[in-house]
Amino acid sequence: MRHPAWTRHLALPALFVSIPLMIAAFAAGPALAVAYPTATPVVATATASPGGSVPASIVLTSGSKATLGSFLVGPDGMTLYTLSSDTATGGTCTGGCLANWPPLLVAPGGTVSGPAGATGTFATVVRADTGQTQVTYDGRPLFYFAHDTAPGDTNGQGIKAFEGTWLVAALSGAPSSIQLGSATSATLGTYLTGSGGMTLYTLSSDPNNGTVCSGGCLANWPPLLIAPGGSTTGPAGAAGSFGSFVRSDGTVQVTHDSRPLYYFAHDTAAGQTNGEGITAFGGTWHVAAALAAVTSSPSATAAPTTAATLPPTSTSSGSGNGPGGVLPLLLLLLAVGAVTMVAAGNLPRRTRRH
Repeated sequence: MRHPAWTRHLALPALFVSIPLMIAAFAAGPALAVAYPTATPVVATATASPGGSVPASIVLTSGSKATLGSFLVGPDGMTLYTLSSDTATGGTCTGGCLANWPPLLVAPGGTVSGPAGATGTFATVVRADTGQTQVTYDGRPLFYFAHDTAPGDTNGQGIKAFEGTWLVAALSGAPSSIQLGSATSATLGTYLTGSGGMTLYTLSSDPNNGTVCSGGCLANWPPLLIAPGGSTTGPAGAAGSFGSFVRSDGTVQVTHDSRPLYYFAHDTAAGQTNGEGITAFGGTWHVAAALAAVTSSPSATAAPTTAATLPPTSTSSGSGNGPGGVLPLLLLLLAVGAVTMVAAGNLPRRTRRH
């Protein structure tokens, strides 16, 4: 006995169900693309530069933020910046750059004085492009940012341009980037060194990203300081990560695995470790170990992540959302569709036997 209407009702729904499922599986492919943000563009428009006529003398003050520490501000209260790629003689920011980054100028032969707590040296440099006299701090020319519109604004912080990074001018006069070295002792192992190969130390009683060394302590244990937003790179093979925190005096101190780093004032030459084992301030001073006792996997040094540094655009398989998850599903759907259609085709032959 034949049931043509019944077999048609079975085969056609199977076909209509299988086709949309297969189309959906193929359509899942474009969803795998991952969109990442692009680098923050440097603004191209300009506003009026701070100040007006070039003064014969300048008195700078300071500002501060919890995330940036203390920094220099101009006579009108506007934040001052340095460019990490600039040299002591200037010349990196010229032409169109000056529309966004007006230089801090003083009259030829003029005087510059800084606020209390400014440990760096103020000087001047004659710009080769305009002949004007620009103020410098610890050998770096000082600039305003045209898109800071009110005292306290720090909108220029971290902008990357002209082969460098713009940073607020740290009151400490600290560098914007630090490359640490290492030295090895038969009794102390491998430890970190700073400027001139001088030994770096940690204090066992210091909290993570904090310090108990202040006041008179700093005369013997000068902290390793860096400009706000700056980056620290360790020597080859160094374990752990490098970071920084803002001290109560507004300066920014470098850390290794969250432990503040210091020099010892009574080390007078590279390789000396006279501070090792000294007990003071509720703890013990030790050279800052550079290498871990057991290195199971290399640990990269910490670095500022910017929008210009993009992660890979590929996704990992095995999560159900990547190619490894879609292909097995697609094969399964094809197999189910094939079996369904074969079964539907055999039904008319089975009904004829009855």
